Amino acid sequence: GSGETIEPSNMSKYAPLHKIKNWRRLLSNNYSVPFTLDERSWNSVEHYVIAQHYKATSPEFYNEFSLQSKSDLGKRLSKDVELALKTLSMRTYKSEEIRPDYVAIDTSITKEHLNTERERAMHAKFTQNEDAKQALLLTNDATLMKYIVRKPAQEDVSLMRLRNELLPPSI
Repeated sequence: GSGETIEPSNMSKYAPLHKIKNWRRLLSNNYSVPFTLDERSWNSVEHYVIAQHYKATSPEFYNEFSLQSKSDLGKRLSKDVELALKTLSMRTYKSEEIRPDYVAIDTSITKEHLNTERERAMHAKFTQNEDAKQALLLTNDATLMKYIVRKPAQEDVSLMRLRNELLPPSI
């Protein structure tokens, strides 16, 4: 991938990854890999994390991000991560209300809390989906990076820690 380097002596170590379709996307928090957490089903880790902004202040709206949502808006929010993200910064999008006036974002939520919830969601995703788990494990000891638009790439320490937790015990 872009910016990735592998020593020639390590090429065979990562070769099995090429057999997994979209393996990089499987590792992404935005990619659709459904899982269950807190008695609800979520389309992606990002959907679960976004929903946390509404859990305490607007529990009904929090539920709109889960795959159980029955409303028209919820059916779209629960499947479209970009639309779900927009609810954090705007009330309407393309002349459509995506966050009702009565819905408040929890301003007391901390980055630490969101990171903890992200880690819980990642754990659920990778333990409930064998393809995603295998892709993660096949990264072996590679440094995994997360890319955020208009920001420098960062090491995904949480994902690498989870990978180490999921490794089978050595004999």
